[in-house]
Amino acid sequence: MSGLPRDRVSISEQNGNRSRDAFGEEVLGLSEFPLIEPGPPKCAAFSKGIPSGKKVKLSGTDPFNSLVLPLVKALDHSSQLYQAIGQSSRVFPTLTFCISVLDAPMILVKSPESASAPILTPWTRITRLEANPDPRSRLRYRFYAVDAVHIDHFNEVLHDHILPFAAEFSKRAVRLGNVLLNGGMVPDLSDWGWDQIHEKPTN
Repeated sequence: MSGLPRDRVSISEQNGNRSRDAFGEEVLGLSEFPLIEPGPPKCAAFSKGIPSGKKVKLSGTDPFNSLVLPLVKALDHSSQLYQAIGQSSRVFPTLTFCISVLDAPMILVKSPESASAPILTPWTRITRLEANPDPRSRLRYRFYAVDAVHIDHFNEVLHDHILPFAAEFSKRAVRLGNVLLNGGMVPDLSDWGWDQIHEKPTN
């Protein structure tokens, strides 16, 4: 998510002295959606199988350079394009997905011990941790997620998961726009959700 004036949003406890910073995604409660958590199977390594006689060789360089890296660069460019500039009185939260549609079978191997029993999967999420290229950010690292979806499964992922998620994101971003801009308050900082946040009183 981009378009916020700061990396984090200040959340204070009502009738208390405690406060903490929260990411915009946390303020909007996005992790409660099945698209995010649990989401599809996650993998830290994504390789291309190349037939070689009776065996299959794995290449991690090719899918990284042709699939993951271009989407990560496009995401960084999008974040810079939609970043908030200066002290604005409005906020424009922008949601960007990294999705690769593949016309090839995808096989999931949960561990080296289960290599002889791979699982055919139509959707997986490739996760990476990279240095944050934004010099204005306090975060040294940035977490990336690239969804690889089989072409025959893409319409289902789009209509059943991504579009409902985006629609609810839009509603919550409109409702909590001032909170994302100026911070918010909750009854109990130890246990709160997005629907409990309200704007801080103006002076």
